Amino acid sequence: MIARILRIFRKDVRRLWPNVALFWCVMAMSAIVGARSPDRFDMRMSLPLAAGLRTLQVLACVVLITLLIQQERLVGDRQYWLTRPFGWKELLAAKALFLITMVNVPIVIYHCAQLTVAGINTMYWFSELCWRQELFTAFLILPSAAVAAVASNLGQAILSSIGTFLTLAAVADIVRDKGLWLWLIFDEVHHWGAPLAPVLVVAAAATGVILLQYSSRQEVLARCILLSGAAGLIVWMAL
Repeated sequence: MIARILRIFRKDVRRLWPNVALFWCVMAMSAIVGARSPDRFDMRMSLPLAAGLRTLQVLACVVLITLLIQQERLVGDRQYWLTRPFGWKELLAAKALFLITMVNVPIVIYHCAQLTVAGINTMYWFSELCWRQELFTAFLILPSAAVAAVASNLGQAILSSIGTFLTLAAVADIVRDKGLWLWLIFDEVHHWGAPLAPVLVVAAAATGVILLQYSSRQEVLARCILLSGAAGLIVWMAL
């Protein structure tokens, strides 16, 4: 089982390394520009270039996650991988391994580098770093993967994921929900809390969609769950 998971993981790395390299390069550029900004711990006061790079980070990350999930498309019943000698659990485990090693770990390094450049002990911010990873996973990785899992093709998946992000960003800006906006664009680590309810709602809805699609590929039900979770988040933000 482990051998099959690693085989799928290596296949994804081999096919998606240009997208991984692009994501890492944008992240490195954002770290460099942020380190040179005199107001690097205040996103609203940072340089326009830094804010643009953070937004580009999100888009590059969304595209990478979408391409990863769409390597083995889940909508329909004529996919090549259904005839391969591996199950959906192994496929899902390989995708999770890719996201942890190629997305989550680099983000941790990114935030640690920002703190180090600022002369701050990363251990002092350990709890905030962990919380930021939870928020990043709940609000970006899981929703992007869920949208890609219910999309019929690659183009639809990318447009839906980007559209979802832009919609949430617009609603967050309208209701002035600074917290959510900062979570989505990779801003620097801060000592601030966040309501647990929206995190649980989004994470539960996205995880349910992903598990449902990989286990039984019921795209109609999965799309209903995804839309319900998005609607619940927007209502919470508006209130």
